[in-house]
Amino acid sequence: MIHELSHSLDSDNKLSNDQEYEKAILSDTELGILSKFTSSYAKVAHEMYMSEGKRNMKYTEDFADGIKGFITNPERFSELFPNRTNYYKSKLFKD
Repeated sequence: MIHELSHSLDSDNKLSNDQEYEKAILSDTELGILSKFTSSYAKVAHEMYMSEGKRNMKYTEDFADGIKGFITNPERFSELFPNRTNYYKSKLFKD
């Protein structure tokens, strides 16, 4: 349910296509994270979207699965993906 609701936060893929989000992904990867993606599903979806030429959707599932992890297990998610955690906080908890 959280995953699907996360897609509504990402209307028109604006957040998952944001350059700041891509920078967060790359920064998390540079920290030695085992996977570039928040889930194996996000990785498969990324590969599928890229092979189909749907570049604007390349991180939609990573974003949705990331929000799910951020909400359901914030401490663990923050350890694994600190830059995405900061990105989500900046978008979800604006002053």
